[in-house]
This record gives sequence, structure tokens and C-alpha cells, in this order.
Amino acid sequence: MKFLGLSILALLSFYVSFSQEGIINPSEKVVLSKGEIIKLSTDMSSNNTQSMMGGDPTEMKTLSKTYTEYEVKEITSYGYLLSKTLKKMTLDFEGFGQTTNYNSEKEVKTENPFVKPFAEKIGVSEEIKLGFDGKMIDEEGKDKKSGKGRGKGMGRMMGMGNTSSINSAFQLIPKTAIEKMEWEETKEEDGLKTRRKYKIGGMMGNLAKLYIQAQTKGDMEMNQGGMSIITKVNVTSEEMILVNIETGRVQMQTINSNTNNKVFMNDKESPATGTTAVTITIE
Repeated sequence: MKFLGLSILALLSFYVSFSQEGIINPSEKVVLSKGEIIKLSTDMSSNNTQSMMGGDPTEMKTLSKTYTEYEVKEITSYGYLLSKTLKKMTLDFEGFGQTTNYNSEKEVKTENPFVKPFAEKIGVSEEIKLGFDGKMIDEEGKDKKSGKGRGKGMGRMMGMGNTSSINSAFQLIPKTAIEKMEWEETKEEDGLKTRRKYKIGGMMGNLAKLYIQAQTKGDMEMNQGGMSIITKVNVTSEEMILVNIETGRVQMQTINSNTNNKVFMNDKESPATGTTAVTITIE
């Protein structure tokens, strides 16, 4: 009887292991279908402190919400051709003695130079290329020629970063990561190097919860009003992603980051510190 009991226990253990292997079946590429619409909503709040030209530190508060739709136009040899449309946006900013409020549903256009780069994108569709890895394919020189890159630097300075990017909608899990349960990625873009450490916190069916520790460092240069501004970026963050491992589709992402930057304007150094919290939901 003892032998029989051990045999049954061994058989059950094998069955459980086999069942888990069947559930854990990460896709090697993002799975989308033609005509599909990806709805991405972001909710961001940040509280930062920065001094201008070496003066007294000023507190800046930013609240923003965006809603963007991505429609799958074509399935290609490299991945997918998408149409991106920023449908609506709200922005509330307070800092440097100014208060800015913008709601695209109430005010379509604005001449406020702080908001204009974002407002000009409301309702305007643009084509983007997405690789099977779920990352946007940058076309060299496209942003510079068309001016579509305007506002990127300002967005990062405000803490908005790249949270409305299609990159937030996908996360592939390497097959090898299932066994060791954690892995790392390093990416360099626009003079910034980002290192991300992933850890699988739990799995249920085809859903996985990932915990991520990230750090972004490097130099970012932008021109505002004819004045060159160089920011030595140092941002750390803790993130959580809920992702469908069979399709690579993210359902929700939360980001809590800490900023410890140094800004140089006319050879004067100004610290820029703060915190940012972001919640992203994708349908």
C-alpha cells in the first residue's frame, strides 16, 4: 500500500508539472489581427522640484490623462502597420508661477506654447510600424523632417515620458525566463540608457504578473526659445505589468518613479528631483 501511495503521488506530481508546462506557453511574437483596435489610456501625476538658472527651487505639479487608439491596418513581413490617433487629453500644470489647464474635449486648439505640441496631435492620425517583438520601429529622420518629434523633450521634462507609446501595450516573456523566473534588458535611445530587471511575480492561466526595477541614465539635450538645455538624467522606477503571455498583450501597467536629474542652462546647474506615478490600461 505504501508503494502504491508513493506511485500515485509521483503520478500526480508528474500530471501537475505537465499541466503547468501546458499553461506556460509564451508567444514568441505579438499576436494581432487586421482591423483590431488597441485602446490605450494613461493617468499620470507628478510632483517635481526644480530651480531655474540657479535660483530658488520651485515645485511643479502635473496631472495628465490621455486616450489613444491604434488600429491594425496591415500585417507585414516585419510586423504590423498601425494607425495611431490621440483621441483626447487633459493636462493640469502648476509651476514657475504659472498655471496651465487644457482639456481637448473643451478646447481643441491652443496657442499656449507649453501645450501646443500635444494639442496639435489631437485627432490627427499617423502611421507607425510595429515589430513582431511589440516595439515601435523608428524610421530614421522621420521625426526631424516632419517635426513630429516636437514635444518629446518637454514631455519628459514634465514627467509624461513615453507613457502613451504603443510600446507600453506589449511585453513578450522569453521562454528561458520561465525557468529562471527573471531576466534583464538594456536599451539605448536618444542618449539615454535604460536597464530593466524583470521578475515573474505570479501566474494564473494565461496571465502573468511582472515586477520590474528600472534605471535610466544619460544626457538629453533640447532647445527652448533659442536656449540649449542639457539634462543629465537619472531616473529609477518600480513597475508592475499584467500581461497575456499567449499574445504578448499587456492589460495593465503601473509605474512609480523617482527622478534625480541635473539641468544645465547657460552653464548654470540646477537640480531637478521628484516622483511620478502612472497607471496605464489597455483594451
